[in-house]
Amino acid sequence: AWSPDGTKLVLANDFFQARLYTVPGGETLSPRLAHFAMVAGCAFSPDGHSFLTWSADNMARLFDAADGRLLAPPLRHRGPVQDAAFSPDGTRIFTASADNTARVWDSVTGEALIARLPHGQPVLAGGFSPDGERLITAGADHAARVWKIPASGFAKWTWRRDSSAVDHVALSPSGHRVAVMSLDEVVHVWDATTGQRLCEPLTHPRRSIHAAWLDERRLVTSCQDEQFRVWDTNSGQMLSTSPMPPKVVMQFAGGQGLAFAENRPPEVWDAATGQLRFRLDAPPRAQVEASAGARQFVAVSGRELRILDGETGSLARPVITLEHGGLFPALTTNGQRAAVGYSNSGCMILDTASGRPVRGPLRHEAAIRCAAFTPDGRILVTGGEDRTLRLWDAATGEALGPPLRHDGYVMHIAVRADGLAFATGCSNGTTRLWEIAPAPEAPEEMMRLARRLNGRAE
Repeated sequence: AWSPDGTKLVLANDFFQARLYTVPGGETLSPRLAHFAMVAGCAFSPDGHSFLTWSADNMARLFDAADGRLLAPPLRHRGPVQDAAFSPDGTRIFTASADNTARVWDSVTGEALIARLPHGQPVLAGGFSPDGERLITAGADHAARVWKIPASGFAKWTWRRDSSAVDHVALSPSGHRVAVMSLDEVVHVWDATTGQRLCEPLTHPRRSIHAAWLDERRLVTSCQDEQFRVWDTNSGQMLSTSPMPPKVVMQFAGGQGLAFAENRPPEVWDAATGQLRFRLDAPPRAQVEASAGARQFVAVSGRELRILDGETGSLARPVITLEHGGLFPALTTNGQRAAVGYSNSGCMILDTASGRPVRGPLRHEAAIRCAAFTPDGRILVTGGEDRTLRLWDAATGEALGPPLRHDGYVMHIAVRADGLAFATGCSNGTTRLWEIAPAPEAPEEMMRLARRLNGRAE
């Protein structure tokens, strides 16, 4: 590989080595840059300050083009690396591997930005579009794919409050509206598309506790004055009130009201009418969450995990005994997997049929405060006191990209119905919307290139 200015050359050979030379003159600028198997290729960054080598030893390596120093930890796959390339701006690195995945890395830190872009068979080749926003991959599965690549881990919107921590966020069914609740008497409603306030703050006589969307327009809230309130979020007007059960804390999960009292099991109330539906077969102080659509509830109390029927509240499966006391639960839509957070900064994914851990521990650098699955159950999202939001592949337990940084503890997560966006509430009064954009239709010139990469005729 030649440097962009033509003054340096990297040569790779079959003896597991590469070396950096000056041109002309042929002076050696680096020692032998060793891999543990055949070096498959090499490439310079667009600015010529660094270069890549990749190998059948399952790794790509990033070196300084001045002296051959290793700049970052090896970029690791689980199979031979077949191809690699820098993005046009040099900030990201693409790798393709025989482990059936392509990955995207930060070219400064070597951190995985996108941990898995899957194919059905080995990924053979690929490259970035000229604007760096799309990636083409071609595999032995006779498929060429075009991926939308996020430019960074920045949130789409950030809303700030100065008064108190955000401890609950709720996304409307379409994900176009966000309700934000803090440790005070006010609920704020924002447009998640434009980032603008939708109505005047919804003010309560005492602290507002929780909120849930009844539809795209109406929001129901609970308050310490033991009243349900239904609001029109277009106008900010209160539509109705109804009494809550006395001396309870009312929260919402899956659009249902959950009432918690000192000496009786959690109760499920209709959030629209304020009527009691049933009691859950769970201890009085259990932590309860609902699957998407409230088909089932999951409750954790000490070392007991319970999966409960969403229509009756009775046990749907035998009680699961945990190795340690759990702090909070999360449940997939089909009820087949549950996540449990522990006090040691770890989170385990359990098979609810057998009660056995299948993945984990998935770790933060400090205590995990909240977790949620995407509706399809493929991704687990966790937030914690290390001020990060993390995405995990629920099947493999692998981290999907680097942590998404916040400037306060992540207190609550709400997942949009399509699983492509997450709202987070923080201890410092900020709310953020993080969006994962699906790839738009690929331009025809990119599809022609994709077909060429895959060895197909046009």
